[in-house]
Amino acid sequence: MTLKYEELSPKMSEEILLEENRGDVKSSKKPISYTNDVFFKYALRGNDEDSVELRESLTKAVTGIDCHGTVVENSELPVIAANQRGITVDLLFVDEDEEIFNMEMQNYTAGNEYERFWYILTRLISKQLKKGDNPKNLKGAHLIVIWNEKPREVEELIKTYLMQWKNEDMPECTTTITYVYLPVIKKIVEEKGVLNLNDIEKYCYLLYNNGVGELENQEQGKLVELMVKKYHELKEDIEAYTAADMHQENMDRYYWELESIKEVGIAQGKIEGKIEGKLEGRLEGKVEGVIKAVNKRYQIESSEWVKGLSKPQLDSIFDVLFEEEDYQVFKEKIEGIVT
Repeated sequence: MTLKYEELSPKMSEEILLEENRGDVKSSKKPISYTNDVFFKYALRGNDEDSVELRESLTKAVTGIDCHGTVVENSELPVIAANQRGITVDLLFVDEDEEIFNMEMQNYTAGNEYERFWYILTRLISKQLKKGDNPKNLKGAHLIVIWNEKPREVEELIKTYLMQWKNEDMPECTTTITYVYLPVIKKIVEEKGVLNLNDIEKYCYLLYNNGVGELENQEQGKLVELMVKKYHELKEDIEAYTAADMHQENMDRYYWELESIKEVGIAQGKIEGKIEGKLEGRLEGKVEGVIKAVNKRYQIESSEWVKGLSKPQLDSIFDVLFEEEDYQVFKEKIEGIVT
């Protein structure tokens, strides 16, 4: 198993490659990651029975909320440009009760995601009303983030944060952010075993491992079956596949460059560390030599004073040491050297 997207994307699972070799999918196209942002939206955006069931069942499994009759408000797939990494590929849909849901796949960590997620949620709330509208007309808003990131404090696969109203006069609507931390599935598998996972855990297992893995020829659950079905449909949709493939190439390139920079930085750090270590070693040796020379010359203990001297002062020690017989005069001359 792998922990980060940069390891997931270039190394596709053996399960997918085996399907290609068996000819189950009659296509020479290279595999797309199950966590590919474009594919994720492609799988859940449609009005067909499978897409509707997938997004409503996934929402129910993650949040516990029953949403029926959902309508996707931003079903268009993005047009991906070469080297374009920083795009937002989210899914926005509304159910028959006018509850708003925003679902997205988060594949990388830049450090400010939590702030951005809260901003998205507040934007979902504020966009419901125009100037002069009654705030009591607000409906619920829910942000669902499926994230290739380990949680900061807890080891929960799914964590929901609820905004609670403190004033009874406030509108009766629910506002939540729900995080699905994919890497946590590794610990759950170790504890329960793959075959004992529930549907949403199997779904996370599929995404985290980029394939059905040990679920091959086993009960996979509806969420996994629908996602795999949509994966095969993607390969037959030229426009959607092209967008997903371009986005994946950009992300792969980004992480490759990031890893290269990191490796160069580590190598440079080792070189600088060795140089710095040698310089520090030489300086320590020089200090010890100066202490012995001063102690012998003036028959005193000078360790504390010498160790407090700057490098330019240490370099001048032997120029002054045998010129002055008086220790105090010697000290004053050395201390008077500008550092």
